[in-house]
Amino acid sequence: MNGKLKAALLVLAVGLAGCPGPNTVKKPYDLVTPDGKPYCGGYKYYYQDPALEIPVKVGLPRVLGDRVAHNNEGFPYMITTEIPAKSSYQQGVLPNGLVPVAVNFMYFADENGVEHYPPPAPFVAGPWNAPQSRYYEVYGHLWTRHGALLSLHDPATGRMVRASTYGWANNNFTFVVMAGPDGYVYLAGQTADSRPMGGEGYVPWDLDNYGVNTDLGFEPWLAKINPETMELVWESRIGLSKLGMPRSYDGYYYPQSLLFDPVTNSVLVGFADTLRKNGAILSVDAETGTPRWWTGTFPPASRMYWAEGGPASREVYVVSENQVCWGNGGAITCYMLPSGLHVEKLRLPSGGSGYVGHETLWYLKEFVTLYRPVRDSSGKAIGVEEIPYPEDGYVRVVSSAPAPEGGLNVAVQVGENYANDTEWDRAKELQAVREDAERGYYNNGVVMILGRIGPDGQLTYHTERVMPPEVSPFRPQVVGNRENTQYFYAAFLERAGRTSLLLGVGNLGAACYHDKAFAVRSYGYLDIGGRAFGLLYKEGWSPGERLATPDRTPYTEYWDSFYLGYHMGAPQAYVKTGEGRYLAWRGGFGAPSGRPDPTIPWGIGGVATTVIDLP
Repeated sequence: MNGKLKAALLVLAVGLAGCPGPNTVKKPYDLVTPDGKPYCGGYKYYYQDPALEIPVKVGLPRVLGDRVAHNNEGFPYMITTEIPAKSSYQQGVLPNGLVPVAVNFMYFADENGVEHYPPPAPFVAGPWNAPQSRYYEVYGHLWTRHGALLSLHDPATGRMVRASTYGWANNNFTFVVMAGPDGYVYLAGQTADSRPMGGEGYVPWDLDNYGVNTDLGFEPWLAKINPETMELVWESRIGLSKLGMPRSYDGYYYPQSLLFDPVTNSVLVGFADTLRKNGAILSVDAETGTPRWWTGTFPPASRMYWAEGGPASREVYVVSENQVCWGNGGAITCYMLPSGLHVEKLRLPSGGSGYVGHETLWYLKEFVTLYRPVRDSSGKAIGVEEIPYPEDGYVRVVSSAPAPEGGLNVAVQVGENYANDTEWDRAKELQAVREDAERGYYNNGVVMILGRIGPDGQLTYHTERVMPPEVSPFRPQVVGNRENTQYFYAAFLERAGRTSLLLGVGNLGAACYHDKAFAVRSYGYLDIGGRAFGLLYKEGWSPGERLATPDRTPYTEYWDSFYLGYHMGAPQAYVKTGEGRYLAWRGGFGAPSGRPDPTIPWGIGGVATTVIDLP
């Protein structure tokens, strides 16, 4: 090597040594508050300052320590959708002590087109099972069955005890599951098949033969199941046309909630009306499956809860979750319902037949008007512009539960839908709280409102943010596992007669936490996906007490984020199983990443459960 070449290489080496690498701090920060302090890790595009990272990895301290246990069980050749059948929060445990869990599934033949059915124990086969049909190939495998996977779980361990499937050859979906105090399991959903549930006498459905359809597409159904044998007791079509409504309405009424009424030995079915954007409650005889009466509700009945006096009070809370979603393991479809917080407290009718009226004790409608700051040339807020009532789910309820202090706890996401450039420019300043618009705030992603509605209908709330609201956000740009926005999840628990709040912060599309940013490291084929990165927990929580504050560092143990963070996504499925004890579940598992597990042939057909025990 000659001297000139050596000199040139030396100069190049010195020059490269002086260039900042991807993990080297460079100045100045390009994400700063008006007073010059960094936020969201200080940089737009990749992590450069270890001092501003919050690692998400295996082996860190856990948010609830050993009071949480995760399970993941599934069957070969089965895929489940990540959206679970919603739970009946207050009626989630059977008298025999087991917890019914339901998810929608798809079943497949192997690579040679051979169906391996029934699945192995603890599966229970019977004539009520979803029938075999010939649909079409998905990912190179023949799709042969679909419907509801119902499994019974030990509340102490979360492990599966028994399981079976229910459904039809034609399209059908299950939306909600309930453990009846009468000892039976109840499922409710929609079907496009006019035949009875079960496989006997079915004509296979393929691309040329769709079997027997209902006359108007989908119609709602309710099923009663014996949990000891998994046998179907009865299946009833519960369209409101049975009680005088036009037949054309049945396909728009989606069962979304269930309550068992021991006073009248009936099942109360809560509907979301996707056409008129309101709801209804139907009373069904628990012994025979015969519809008795129905009444309308102001909000869609996404959730129903007995009020403070229980069934004897005859008072029920009805809560809208602003959307109806379904799927059988593949794509998810949603109907959007009116934005905002919609809750009705009502007294049930005393009886009757057909349509009957009820007494509305109060109807709360909040965050249904959005506000945008009006700014002068310098950017200072000088007024507020009201935005017309949004119908697109921009403001939606993602969690609700009875508060042990009385009333309901609610968690409301603001700013969920602004995916494209046009929506981003419109939505980056929209506020659900007028005072925030008057202050000139930006939303900087998804903001969360946490509140409690008292038994008298009075709402107390506060807003959680982890990005400086006075900073105008740049359009989100995803680089690796990072996007410079904020996101929240929430779940309400109970301990010692007080509310405990589990708050999730961040996800794959929102890495910010005040001055810091979550740093997710890949573990082989595992990833966090659409789950909360960080978790915060507070016992004895009340509205007004913010959790996601700069002085609190979230817990970011990988497996807690993976499971608990996923259970906290909407729609939530978790039930209270005892004093301070809960069981949560979700589908779409079988391999931790949601990809096929090589030890389970063609299977992501799992049910993930998490046991929470707060002594």
